[in-house]
Amino acid sequence: MIVTDGADVRAVAHESRYIPAKLRTALEARDPVCCVPGCEVSRFLEIDHIEPLLAGGLTTFENLARLCSFHHSLKTLFGWRLGGRPGAWTWSEPERTERAPPALN
Repeated sequence: MIVTDGADVRAVAHESRYIPAKLRTALEARDPVCCVPGCEVSRFLEIDHIEPLLAGGLTTFENLARLCSFHHSLKTLFGWRLGGRPGAWTWSEPERTERAPPALN
């Protein structure tokens, strides 16, 4: 059970990476394991912005998810995407672009 002392964590929104303690506690309760479907890692989870700050995403309850370091790295460095919502998360690989064959001269 979470007692929020009257604070609605869904109303918290920041344009920075700072995550207030009440919001962090709510995320820990909502996401006890990595949010990637099938991943059951529960230790050392990292809080990630689903829509990155640089792309206009805010620090809000709905735009944050807890990921294990492996999945967080795949998302941040290699373009994998977390989508959906709590209880119905999706995980998709980056779109691949076709490379043209080298020109023969």
